[in-house]
Amino acid sequence: MRTLPPGSITTIDLATGTRETEQYWRLRYDPLDRSFTYFVDRFVELLQEVLDEREADRRRHGLLLSGGSDSRLLLAADDVPVTYHMADWMSREARTAERAAMSVDAEFRLLRRPDDHHERMLEHVAPRMNFNGRFDQAHVNGFDGRLRDELDVLMTGLYGDSFFKGGLVPKRVLDLGGVGSVTTPVARDLGSVEDYLDALDGSLPPYVESPPTLESILRGRIEEREDGSIAFGGVDYPSLRELVLFSDYYPLSNDRDYHYFGLTQMVDHWTPFLDNRFIDLACSMPIRYHLQRDVIDAALSALSPELASLPNAGTGVPPATPFPFNYVRKYGSLFWRKHVADEEPLGRTTPAGPGAIGGRHPRTRVRRAVPRGARRTASREPASRPRTRLGLLSRPHGRRGLHRRALYALYRPRRVGVRGVRRLGRPRG
Repeated sequence: MRTLPPGSITTIDLATGTRETEQYWRLRYDPLDRSFTYFVDRFVELLQEVLDEREADRRRHGLLLSGGSDSRLLLAADDVPVTYHMADWMSREARTAERAAMSVDAEFRLLRRPDDHHERMLEHVAPRMNFNGRFDQAHVNGFDGRLRDELDVLMTGLYGDSFFKGGLVPKRVLDLGGVGSVTTPVARDLGSVEDYLDALDGSLPPYVESPPTLESILRGRIEEREDGSIAFGGVDYPSLRELVLFSDYYPLSNDRDYHYFGLTQMVDHWTPFLDNRFIDLACSMPIRYHLQRDVIDAALSALSPELASLPNAGTGVPPATPFPFNYVRKYGSLFWRKHVADEEPLGRTTPAGPGAIGGRHPRTRVRRAVPRGARRTASREPASRPRTRLGLLSRPHGRRGLHRRALYALYRPRRVGVRGVRRLGRPRG
């Protein structure tokens, strides 16, 4: 990292062997005292700029669509013809992603993982990775050949939550014992390098003989300077504040999730939220907006109220929900799923009705702590079923053979967009 600093372009003259490095972007957290609406408007403007720059790209685009709001925002802002979702079965998240795709008339394709998926990953991923994550985080492994055949560029919503949903800020965690833990929207005070190292400290694997403490290893790689800057692992941070906020992602190879790096070696992909203009915007947002508001959910509500009304697959709360209510409902939903009822795939494959994908329907697993009568009630339908008009979409397919796409056509509200946001992926005319 001392040789090739992050955010730079290095040119080597082959004739003379001389090297010139130009650092085109530098990390600095400089929050602006502006309203939350300002940052939402600026975010939407940047999204328009980023998409405009790709408008001339006529290659075949597809979107890796999850059940959350980051990739759903790209679906709202861009005319993506095909979406992909990876799952072992038509889970809650897969069904949520399918509903999002159908609501904007995009094709939904399920990349269904076989039973031996992770066993095969262990064999094929190891030669490609450099141990900055786990082998099972290379999620598209095994589907890369199909993706290369069906599209030219795979879009992802990766890092949207990292930079705009509080992922940068260390937060206080409330331990509730056997009930679980709650991550509060309150920043953790790390006022010194020692506090930072203490937050990183942990135990090394038990198979390491006579291991040194993790703090002692990290301490040997950090250098505090008189001007207030800090060098950590060969990377310069302007101050302790940038180190605390951005060391997990600057440089990006610090990220402990192998998903992004696995994609880079399998398919041609594009992650819009890694544009340095988005990162600059994140660097200009006050901490309170990182922790107690949600720019991406607000932008999704502006671009497509319809998509913003679909519940988040992980929390069960629609992105359009104001933050305080979203926060409370999210933990209420997570508590219910952890301690009361959750869904799991059926042990056998059921016949696939109209609109069913993959032939598997969900089953609600109710935990023993629930009274017997409540178990009987909950077992009749999934606890996570979406609440929609007339309840017509509460099952994998509609009553009496009604097709889900037809139901969406009948009951879908009109899509609302932001003027001037351009579309990609489909040739005009």
